[in-house]
Amino acid sequence: MPPTLDGDRHGVVESVERLSGEDYLVFFRNIRDIDAAQRLAGSFCLARTEDVGEALAQTPGLRLEGCRVVDIAQGEVGVVSGIVDNPSQQLLEVTSSDGSVFLVPNVDAIVVSFDADARIVRTSLPAGIMDL
Repeated sequence: MPPTLDGDRHGVVESVERLSGEDYLVFFRNIRDIDAAQRLAGSFCLARTEDVGEALAQTPGLRLEGCRVVDIAQGEVGVVSGIVDNPSQQLLEVTSSDGSVFLVPNVDAIVVSFDADARIVRTSLPAGIMDL
């Protein structure tokens, strides 16, 4: 079942435990029951570096900057050159091979997967987004 857009979209991390590889168990202060937790299962958890422990922030593979961006329809479209934190959603700044820069909303419908080992962000880009 895909993650839902219902439920809390912001929270305060109480603790993080590394399970294995790139899998983490994250406890949020505002998630207090199993129903609320299940609504978030499978969702991406985005956090500013200054909001997580130093050891977690330095974990290789968790940083999107420098990752290749590969679209399911267009193939490789560029490299993540930065992160833009907006109040409503995070944006990936992507620099294409010709040097042009475009922004990609970091939402589940567009960023479909992240392969930390291969350093690849897979996307399903809407038509025209690279031209904005």
